[in-house]
Amino acid sequence: MTTEVRPQHSEMVTIAPGQATESAGTSERYRGIDLLRMLMVFGLVFFHTARVFDHFPLPEGVKNEPLSLVASIIVAFFALWGMPVMFAISGFAIWYSLKKRTAAVFIRERLQRLVVPFLFGTLVIVPLQIYLHLKQADPAFLATYWQFLPQFFSVDLCFQIPTIICADSNTGLFMTAHLWFLWDLFFFSLILLPFFLYLQTPAGKRFVGSLAGFCARSGTILLLGLPVALVDAVLVTRYNGGWSEWSFTLFLAYGCLIATDPRFLQAMGRTWRSALFIGLVVEVGYAAALFVFIDSLKIDPSRSYDWGSLLWRAGKSIGAWAWVVAIFGFGARPRHARLPHDRPGSRTGSDPPQPQTPVKRPILSARIIAYAGEAFLPLYVLHQTIIMLIAYYVVQWEMVAFLKYAVISLSSLATTLLVYEFAVRRTRVTRWLFGMRPEVKG
Repeated sequence: MTTEVRPQHSEMVTIAPGQATESAGTSERYRGIDLLRMLMVFGLVFFHTARVFDHFPLPEGVKNEPLSLVASIIVAFFALWGMPVMFAISGFAIWYSLKKRTAAVFIRERLQRLVVPFLFGTLVIVPLQIYLHLKQADPAFLATYWQFLPQFFSVDLCFQIPTIICADSNTGLFMTAHLWFLWDLFFFSLILLPFFLYLQTPAGKRFVGSLAGFCARSGTILLLGLPVALVDAVLVTRYNGGWSEWSFTLFLAYGCLIATDPRFLQAMGRTWRSALFIGLVVEVGYAAALFVFIDSLKIDPSRSYDWGSLLWRAGKSIGAWAWVVAIFGFGARPRHARLPHDRPGSRTGSDPPQPQTPVKRPILSARIIAYAGEAFLPLYVLHQTIIMLIAYYVVQWEMVAFLKYAVISLSSLATTLLVYEFAVRRTRVTRWLFGMRPEVKG
């Protein structure tokens, strides 16, 4: 989740058939990861707004009445691949972080970048969501926010990996809401750190080379979804949108692997259309089966061990990996770079080919992407609580659901950006609390 290299405002790239400079390719990847992460956070605003309208339980937020089948379908669609993509992106960034840091520095930075905003968000930001949920769900709930807080912080030690503390079994209301991602990312980064360091050793490089060579064959990159299917089918989850938390270790490890050798991204770039087709097919079966399990059979397939649930989890995992391949592969797809002398009418067939000259590739959104790379983490911490606060009032309006959705999502996005800009990024203390680095002057 860290971004280690800041994109430059412009770059000179010499375009040659079938090759690009290493520095240009690395810079492109950094900008691509920053942009993809920001798009994911923006997408989460619209996703978590849809949670206000869907049919699935939401103990950390409010619900509209009536609920919407369309919203439920949208939520099911994005739930299949959203968090796997987030973990893969994070693994990609970890590789570049460890290339410039020792293990000790990496751990120290993870503590500041992930654990500090996790603790601050859990203690200060998340409780409001739970309070609003209780106020809406129970008209008899008359406690003030300050009377509610002691009950929220009534916790027990539970040591259910990766969780350390849980709500008191009798009266506790504690939960981390969407911030579980930060803690899980920190915990699994430490668990996988020996593997990440191994990839930098000569033996690790040989392993990467062999695996990259295998995945370079047509379609074989998709086979990496099979270990995820096995893990997710065998190990059920307690939370996390129906995913086994141990499945996320594989997506995190795969993200790091993708960054180690360009052949992985090249294979994804050649396979993205097939992966997208597989992902869409699995989406249909995944969503349809989910509604059958929950509505007709009264079974939670993410936690059951009947054959149908096992197949559902395995198929979901294969589909999620296909989406990761499709999304990463779309950005890495082969593209023909048209040189100036190749433009129609630029020369006749009798003219000799002109020597290749450096082409200045404009970085149209360089400043935006640099801003996005820095803003990603604070926006993630802030967005869901802001959504639920706005939704608490908007769902009470006499208005069609679609208009409510538009008001909540767009106003939440704008409010989150404004809070980040004026209340987070401008002071050293708030930057530290939200996992940002100190501002670089000049």
